[in-house]
Amino acid sequence: MQKRFSAKIAPLFVGTLALGMIVGCGGEQLDIDQVQSELTESKAAKIGQADFDGYTNLVQLKKCSFVVGGGNATFTPSNELSQVIYGDPMGSAHKTTFAVPPITASGATLDITSLNAEFATTGLTLSGNTATFRLSFNGQLHIAATIPVAGKISADIVISSSNIQAAMTYDPATARVQVASVTSNIAHKTKNCGLFGWCNGLVDSALKSNLKTWIDAPLKDALAKALDNADRTKNLEDALVLMYNVKDPKTPAWTMKPASLSLAASQFSFTAERTVP
Repeated sequence: MQKRFSAKIAPLFVGTLALGMIVGCGGEQLDIDQVQSELTESKAAKIGQADFDGYTNLVQLKKCSFVVGGGNATFTPSNELSQVIYGDPMGSAHKTTFAVPPITASGATLDITSLNAEFATTGLTLSGNTATFRLSFNGQLHIAATIPVAGKISADIVISSSNIQAAMTYDPATARVQVASVTSNIAHKTKNCGLFGWCNGLVDSALKSNLKTWIDAPLKDALAKALDNADRTKNLEDALVLMYNVKDPKTPAWTMKPASLSLAASQFSFTAERTVP
């Protein structure tokens, strides 16, 4: 989704100004830097928790869909979010699909058989210099692993309402989002392990001590690699600018001054600027 935030932001007015005219009674020539500064409006912009919550409600995040199956994930925006991003209130026309590989760690392989995001309890929480994204979901995994007593096993893991939380910071020096931690809270129950499910209980016991290790570390590493990218920083900037233009609509619209973004005191801060006629 973030990749799309910049796609349909309202066009910004830009241009050049040729000078050389003598104005005023004294016949003094205007300094070009003075004129350009008069045509640029700047202000301190802040996006806090209330702004995120308000925007989440505005775009009806709870009506979005994120499902995984058959090795692919598909995100479908709500009609309201589609209107904001694409200028088209038909969310189903703007699905985004990407591959989801198996999770492999410590000799265990976890395939996502199915997953459905629960957007009613999904969102972002700001605290100090940290932004924590929470994804709530339910679904089913298929595991192949070696566990004590049972040896090599293959089983299905049914996931009831659970969540994964990724705590992230922003480093202005590198202009990158950094992953501080990933924490999974998985409510699970094993089925289809061995003939008549004889090893379901053994797998459940093994999962209690290993599942977080199998999920948290690999996911943190994958997120860190995905976010260490200039395009991801641009996506974040575009998203914040979009929200700020909803908060303070002007024509021409606001942009972000380069290298002005920071995350502290439970809010994103940056210099908003726009060129006025």
